[in-house]
Amino acid sequence: MRNIQSCVVRWLVDSDHPSDFRGNVHRVDDGKRLSFRGERDLLRVLRQFHGTSLPKIKDQLPGEEQ
Repeated sequence: MRNIQSCVVRWLVDSDHPSDFRGNVHRVDDGKRLSFRGERDLLRVLRQFHGTSLPKIKDQLPGEEQ
């Protein structure tokens, strides 16, 4: 069964650190907000809103340096 969940992703850009990926996710239905810092953290927040846990990722995400 499909379930549509709406959220707003606010991506904050600091002109002194433009590559710093951070922001917050605001769920529309209940107003809950969670902050993220980095690609993995954004994925964790989205999965948390959805009610699933983040699987362990062995490979790096695209654009991520080791």
